[in-house]
Amino acid sequence: MNVEGLRAVVIGGSTGIGSGIGRVLAHRGARVALCDIDLEGADTVSRECQAGVVTTHYCDITSLDSLAAAEASIRAGGDIDLLFVIAGAIRAGRAGSARQRRFVRNCKAMRPMTTATRPAP
Repeated sequence: MNVEGLRAVVIGGSTGIGSGIGRVLAHRGARVALCDIDLEGADTVSRECQAGVVTTHYCDITSLDSLAAAEASIRAGGDIDLLFVIAGAIRAGRAGSARQRRFVRNCKAMRPMTTATRPAP
């Protein structure tokens, strides 16, 4: 897929798969917005890419206010063409415990994230 010139958003872009996706997109010519609760990690990824290609934005997937602020910041840089939702907040634990609640929270966060970043009408 040719992504040159497209605007891509990677939610969960500071480490792992998300940072890898961000790096590949930037290398292939996309303008990338990395969103993460770990802004320092996202900034590290940004510095590894070509200057001016990657922007970073604080985003806590468990907070609708944080999602809205990230969306506003991202949209200020142009329309969104591609969305990658990689973020998640889960730790080891017993089923039915806090681990299960975090899993449900992650699933519930998907809708507002995709709604917030959908193309403007």
